[in-house]
Amino acid sequence: MEIVGVTNNQSSQNRELWYELVILENKSTEIANLGNKWLFGSRDRSSAHPSNLTCALRSAQEDEDDIVFENVDILPGEKFHIYSGNDAENQLTLYGGKGIVATTKFIWSDKGETLTLATMDGNVIHSYSYGDNPRNIFEESSTNLSTLFE
Repeated sequence: MEIVGVTNNQSSQNRELWYELVILENKSTEIANLGNKWLFGSRDRSSAHPSNLTCALRSAQEDEDDIVFENVDILPGEKFHIYSGNDAENQLTLYGGKGIVATTKFIWSDKGETLTLATMDGNVIHSYSYGDNPRNIFEESSTNLSTLFE
C-alpha cells in the first residue's frame, strides 16, 4: 500500500468548495486491508521524520489530524481516496470510487509535510513528502490526473 498523491484544492474563491485529498494505491498482487492502520502528517509531530516512529507506539491524537482506518479491503491495483475539508462529501460523491470522508476540517499542511501510513504499533508502511504548492502537489512525474480516480 502506497500513498500516491496528495492535493489541497483551494482553487475556488468560495472556501466551501475547498477540499484535500490523499490517494492510497495497493501496488501489490495481494489484497491489502487498512484495518488498524493510521495515516498522519509530520507538521504536528515532535518527531517529524517517519523513521523515528518505527517500534514506538504512537497514539492517535484527538484533534482529527490522524486517520485510523477500519477494516477495508483494497484489491491489487485499486486506489482508495481519503477526503477532508469543507467540500469533502461532495468530492467523494462526484468522483465515486472507493474512499472515505475523514473529516470536514483541513488537516494537511499547504506548506508541505510528510504523510505516513503506519500500523498501530508504529511500523511505517509508506511515507510521502510533498512541497509547498497547495494546488499542484501530485507526484512530479508524467502522472495523468484522471488516472488517480480510476
